[in-house]
Amino acid sequence: MDTEDLTVQVLNLSPRVTLTDLIAFFSYCGTVHNVQLLRDKEQSPYALVTFGQPYAFQTALLLDDAMFGGNPICILPACVIKIPIESDEDIDESQSKSQGHNISVNKTMERMATTKGLEVMLKESRDELQDSLKLSAEKGRKVVMEQARSAIYAVEQAAGRMGSAIMNNNFMSNVIDKASRSASDFANRKMQ
Repeated sequence: MDTEDLTVQVLNLSPRVTLTDLIAFFSYCGTVHNVQLLRDKEQSPYALVTFGQPYAFQTALLLDDAMFGGNPICILPACVIKIPIESDEDIDESQSKSQGHNISVNKTMERMATTKGLEVMLKESRDELQDSLKLSAEKGRKVVMEQARSAIYAVEQAAGRMGSAIMNNNFMSNVIDKASRSASDFANRKMQ
């Protein structure tokens, strides 16, 4: 897997969260290769966390809606949605002077629409991911159950064959018979 495939986005972070907090939190999932804590004045902080193993990435996705730094965080694969960062620097001064107040109203409306659209996309992505994980978990559970049944059957068969071999083996019976006769003879000699 490409490292981009093992990166999650962490949204709705508290402004108090530090890089050290993020590393400590996600290290319980597995090896953390990289953490980027991104802050923008107009958006809540968010982070990109890259893991070393697929299981660590999958474990991190299970932490979606976990409380972290006092906020319920949203965790999605980084490849699902690229988070746009907008700032006032996107507008040059000549545009803002010529259009005056309309720029700030339009920009505010655009940000609101982007935020709503992002929320809808995040919810849809989260729902799709949860459905996919449920299906994967169900398939995995079925495979494990089948493997367990096969293993139990194989052990039962082997135990049955061993029991039959022991019961039908004259050699073992003869060894036990000779051992008991020798013990009896030894006891009789000692008593005489």
